[in-house]
Order: sequence, then C-alpha cells, then structure tokens
Amino acid sequence: MVLDRLKLKTLEELWETMPFIPETMLQVACHPDDFAQTLAWLDQDERIFGTFGVHPHDAKIYDDQVEASMRQALEHPKAIAVGEAGLDYHYMHSPAEVQKEAFRRQLQLALELKKPFVLHTREAEADTWEILQEFKSFPFPIHVHCYTASLEFAKKLLSLDINLFFGFTGVITFKNAGDIRTVAEYLPLDRILTETDAPFLAPVPFRGKVATPAMVEQVVKALAKIKGLSPEKMAEHCRRNARKCYGV
Repeated sequence: MVLDRLKLKTLEELWETMPFIPETMLQVACHPDDFAQTLAWLDQDERIFGTFGVHPHDAKIYDDQVEASMRQALEHPKAIAVGEAGLDYHYMHSPAEVQKEAFRRQLQLALELKKPFVLHTREAEADTWEILQEFKSFPFPIHVHCYTASLEFAKKLLSLDINLFFGFTGVITFKNAGDIRTVAEYLPLDRILTETDAPFLAPVPFRGKVATPAMVEQVVKALAKIKGLSPEKMAEHCRRNARKCYGV
C-alpha cells in the first residue's frame, strides 16, 4: 500500500525516499491477496519480517481455504506472528458475529502454531474483552496494534495473564490525542511498542502525507517526551520490547 500510494514499484525505490531505514520492519499481510508479495519480500530483504492474518474488515472472506493459505504462509521462518486480526466496529465492513468468529479462529491458529498475535480492536472494547477472556491464558505475546481505546480498557487488558504490548502510531502526535497520550503515560515502559501503520496515520509534521516506516522517529520522540526520557533511551526500551514480543 505504501508503494502504491507513492507510485513506486520496488522496495529499493522506497528506501531512497526515506531519511533512514529502520533496522527491522514488520510487514503486516492482513488479506490473502497480500500473502505472496509479503513472502517474496521476506526472502528479498533481511530487515523485513512478516505477519499473516485476515483484518476484521475482511472477516467475511475467512473460511477454511483462507485459513489453509495462512497456515502455509506462517511456515516461513520469518513469519513471526498471526494477524493483524480482531474486531472493528467503526465501519462494519463485516458483520459483528462474522468478525468475532474470524477473531476466535485466528487466536486458535496462533495457539496451535505457537505464534504471537497482532490484535486490531476499534470501537469494540466489550466484545474484544469477552473473546480475550476466553483465551485469558494465551501463552504467547499479544501486540495491541495502534492503541486508541480508553485508559480504563488498557487497565483491564493489563489485568489479564497475557504478555500484552501496546502499539502507538503517529496518532500520538495529533493535537486531539490527549487521551492516548494519557494511556502512554500510564503504561509501564516494558509494555510499549512503536509503529507507523504505514501508509496511514502519518505523524506531525507529516500529516496528510503517506506514512513510511521511517516516520517511527516522530512516534519515538513523542513517547520520549511523555515519559521524560531522551529519544535514544525511549528507542532502546521499544527495541527491547519488540524483541520480547516477536523474538527478533
């Protein structure tokens, strides 16, 4: 999606547009149409690792055949997690019950394959909580992607016996994101991850532009300010957390 929006064809062209290339990047393939290209990139670039899942928007396409293709993709040695998957009630591109079934099946798949899970939850706190309660002894890390829910929900998630990490994107730099900054301030340092959700959610001062992985720098700086740390120290914590979450 980043390449398409920038009208580029190769990763090398993308690297040339970025002021620096992160040492490790996570390519999230959350639609079956993206699996083949993601697998090719995993072989092409040592910096890129992958996740494979079905986004809640597309839960209506989830079936045994799709799950079989996910299983096959997840056999790749650089396929490090299942997801992103979960619930999104903002647009309701798939019915709620269909989303919940796909969510449960993908959590079960992560259990079977002994993989971390990338969780998408938007405006679906109650049902997300209900399903996580069913998997409350999930033994592998869960990355709560692009956290934008309430502080109260973050506290509930922390009460689970799950190794949870909370991902923050460029949203944390937005003027109206005070509630999200409050969550980041509350969370222990060892629970925080940085991400960009590229090509979406470009941080200040790049709002309105296509987000790239290099814009994680602005997310780190915003978190550092909230936590009263230097950007270097904040990056060190987030790097350590990412390694704990994904094992890379």
